[in-house]
Amino acid sequence: MKDDKLTDKLLDAIGDLLIENQAYETALKVLEDVLPDAAYQRVRAHIAAVKSDPQIRATVQQRLAQLKGQSPADTLQGLLRHLPPKKDVN
Repeated sequence: MKDDKLTDKLLDAIGDLLIENQAYETALKVLEDVLPDAAYQRVRAHIAAVKSDPQIRATVQQRLAQLKGQSPADTLQGLLRHLPPKKDVN
C-alpha cells in the first residue's frame, strides 16, 4: 500500500478516536447533570485511575516502541494495527 494511502487510513483512524473521545466527554457531561454528585465523582475517579494505570501506560508505550526506527510505511502500518477498530454508533 502506498504511503499516502496509509497516511489517509491513519488520519481516518485518528479522526475516529477524536470523535469517540468527544462522545465520551459529552457523555460525562450528561452524567454530571443527572447523577448524584457522589456517583459522578466515582465515575471520574475510575476514569482517572484507568488513565494513570502504569500497566496500561506500559502496554501502550511498549507497542509504540516497537514501531520506532522502522520505515515510514512500516510505522504507519504498525500504528494502524494498534488502533482500535472503528465502532459503529447507532
